[in-house]
Amino acid sequence: MVSEWTVYAGLRFTRALRLMTVPDVLQYLNVLKTSNSIRLCQLVSTLISVWFTGAGFVHLVSNSVSIYCLAACCCLYCCNCCASASAATVLLMLFCMQI
Repeated sequence: MVSEWTVYAGLRFTRALRLMTVPDVLQYLNVLKTSNSIRLCQLVSTLISVWFTGAGFVHLVSNSVSIYCLAACCCLYCCNCCASASAATVLLMLFCMQI
């Protein structure tokens, strides 16, 4: 039997944003004392958490959406070329919605 945790990844990659609280904890524990060290730690923790969250989002999208469907979505919605979209692109988009 497969548990539900191994099947659906969901938005668990947003847990990486919790790393942004590390500077507050270190400051509370008196590990960080100067304002420069606090700022540096905040910068590094923000960079790492955004990096991990972005990587998790890319991983989720790449594993849940076909590359052809993603290209059709980008063509229809992101590039504002709906009026000039070919019939093949529209058919591909409709096919992707059924999957």
